[in-house]
Amino acid sequence: MANLKPEQINFSLTMLANVDASYFGQGKTHNDIIDDLTAKATEQVNGVFADQQFKDNCGDWGIAWGPAVYAHGDDDTAANVLYVAYNSDTNQFFIGVAGTNPLNWYGWLNEDFATKAADPWDGKVANGHLTQGTQTGLDHLTSIKGDVNLAGMTIKKACNIQFFMGAALLFKTKATVTVGGHSLGGALAPVLGLYLLENVPTVDNGTWSIRSYAGASPGDSAFATYFNTAMKNAGADFLSQINAYDIVPKAWNNLIGLAAIYSGLPAMCICQKPPHKDGPYAGSGKINGKKDNYLITGFEWWAEKLAEADPTISRLGTDTVFNTEASTAGLPLDDCSKKTWDKTDACYEMNKIVGLLWDSRFDVSPHISTGNYLREIFDYTKKHTGHKSASFDEGILLDFMNFLAEAGEQHVLGYMNEFLGQGSTFNTYLSDAIAVNGRSDNPKKKREAVKHLFHAFVENVHKQLTAKTEVSV
Repeated sequence: MANLKPEQINFSLTMLANVDASYFGQGKTHNDIIDDLTAKATEQVNGVFADQQFKDNCGDWGIAWGPAVYAHGDDDTAANVLYVAYNSDTNQFFIGVAGTNPLNWYGWLNEDFATKAADPWDGKVANGHLTQGTQTGLDHLTSIKGDVNLAGMTIKKACNIQFFMGAALLFKTKATVTVGGHSLGGALAPVLGLYLLENVPTVDNGTWSIRSYAGASPGDSAFATYFNTAMKNAGADFLSQINAYDIVPKAWNNLIGLAAIYSGLPAMCICQKPPHKDGPYAGSGKINGKKDNYLITGFEWWAEKLAEADPTISRLGTDTVFNTEASTAGLPLDDCSKKTWDKTDACYEMNKIVGLLWDSRFDVSPHISTGNYLREIFDYTKKHTGHKSASFDEGILLDFMNFLAEAGEQHVLGYMNEFLGQGSTFNTYLSDAIAVNGRSDNPKKKREAVKHLFHAFVENVHKQLTAKTEVSV
C-alpha cells in the first residue's frame, strides 16, 4: 500500500512528465534528436518506477505508452512530453503532461504566450475557443506517437494517445484514468482530457479525472462553460489547484496588481559582487512593488496586453487555492540575512538563477543588449505613469530579477512543498529524479541557452509593450 495519499500520488506522477526539462537531445538529424530525448525520458521514468522509494510512496507503476516527445524544427530541446503509466494493482492509468521546458523558446512563445483565439472547439462557435497556444499544444499531444509496452515487449512509436487509450480501455475495463499537468501542462491537461473524453470510443469503460496544477487559463468564457458542462455530463472529476503566490494561474484573466504580488517579500541574494559595479547587493533586502519599480510594472502591462487578445478568457471549474497567507505559506519566505548559501537551502537554485540573469543583463546581441531593452521598458512605463523621479539603475535591475526568481520559486517549489512537504525525503528524491537529466547535461551550453532565452523574452516584451499596433507572438 502506498504511503502517500491519492492526490500526492497524482501530483508526483504529474511532475514526473518533466524529466526532459533542460536536457539537450543528441543526434545529427531531427529524428535522431527526438529519439534521444525519448530514450532519456524513458530511461529516467523507468528508473523512478523501479526504485523502491518511489514504490513505497506511490505504488507499483510502469510505462504503458510513451513517453512521446515533440521538438519543433531544429530544436534540440523538448517542447512537449506526454506519457501514460499503469498500475495493475489498482487498475489505474495516469496520463502525465509536461510543463514548459525552461530552455525551449518554442514552448514559451508559441504555446504559453500565444493568447489570440483559435478556431472554435469542434468547429462550433457556441463551444468557445482555446487560445492559439493551447490549441497548438493540444495538436502536438494528439499527433505524436509513443511506444506501447505490452507483456514485456515494446512496439516503437506504435500510435497516438487517443488510439492507445481506446485500445487500453477495451481490455482494462472499469479502470480509473487520471490526466495531470503542471504549468503549461496545467493548461493542456484539461483540454487533452476533454479531447479524449470526446474521441476515445471506449471512454465509458473508465472513470475519468483531471488534475491541473499552476495552469494558465486555456480558453474563453464560452469554452469554460462548455468544459464544465462536459465534465459534469461525463461524470468526470476536475480539480485545479493553485498557489496564491504563483503568477501563472493569473494569466490571462486576473492580471491587475501582478507587479505588486511580491511587494515587501524578502528578496533573493546574489552572493558575489555583481559585475560592472562594486555593489554588493548580497544580504537582506525586500522586493519592491509597483510603486517603486517601473520595470516590473512594464512586465505587468505586457501581460495585460497579451490578455487583450481575448478579454473574456476564463478559468475552468473552481480553483482550490493554497498559501493564502504569507505567514503560513507552504513555501517559506527566503531568509536573505546570510551571505552564503548551503545547497540544502530552498532558494539555492533560484539564487543561482538570479546570478545568471544578472550576468546576462549586458550581454550584447547583434542588435541591442538585454540591458538596453530593459532600460527602454522601464522608461516607457515611467513615462506613461506620469512619474519622473525614479531612475534606472542596478538596484532596479536586481529587483526585477528577484521578482522573476521569486515567481519561478513559487511556481515550482511552492507546489512541491505543498504536496510533498518542505524538506521531506521524498520531495528531495522526486526533485532530483526530475532534474537529473538536465542537471548533468552540458552546464556551459545550458547557461548560454538561459541567457539567449532571457534576451529573446525581454526583446519580445519590449516589442509588444512599445508597439503602436499589436505585435503577433
